[in-house]
Amino acid sequence: MDSVANLLPLAIMGVGVYLFFRWVVRDMNRPTGR
Repeated sequence: MDSVANLLPLAIMGVGVYLFFRWVVRDMNRPTGR
């Protein structure tokens, strides 16, 4: 159970970084600035 408690924050941070990078790439692929 200890390893799960240690891995959960890492998994959440990994998903957050993944979504952030996906948003950045999508924003850069669209040169239309608003």
